[in-house]
Amino acid sequence: MASTRFVEASLTILTQITGPLSQNALCQSEDLASKVDSLEHTTTNGMSRIADSLYHLQTIVEDNRRTLENSSNNLQVCVKEHELVQESLHEIVVLARNTLDAIDSRKDLEKEEKSKYIREMDKRNEDFDKRLRQEHHEFTQMHAQRLSKVLQDQL
Repeated sequence: MASTRFVEASLTILTQITGPLSQNALCQSEDLASKVDSLEHTTTNGMSRIADSLYHLQTIVEDNRRTLENSSNNLQVCVKEHELVQESLHEIVVLARNTLDAIDSRKDLEKEEKSKYIREMDKRNEDFDKRLRQEHHEFTQMHAQRLSKVLQDQL
């Protein structure tokens, strides 16, 4: 009997010891399951947010790619327009130089024509002066001859 009592006492002691341990383990197990569920829920929410963020980033990258492509195309158009403007400016400069050269040539021609005209007028004046002197000389001689004749006739 003593051994039965010993077994009963041991069993009682074991029950008393293992009972709270089992209950404690059960509580810990439930707590752990709750934490796993919470972690699963948190992980799912986090992955969902990551997926949303990745999608958002992907749309941003696509928008930026399109914007960059449009900017590149616009820049190419601007470069071509700039080249056309440079060509036009070069043509304007060439036309301006040609116009200035033509004006200078015209001025030179006008100066030549004026000089030629002045030379012609000077020559005409000289010729006129010569003729006038000659006519004056002839007139004076003729008048002197007449006076001389009149004087001779009167003498």
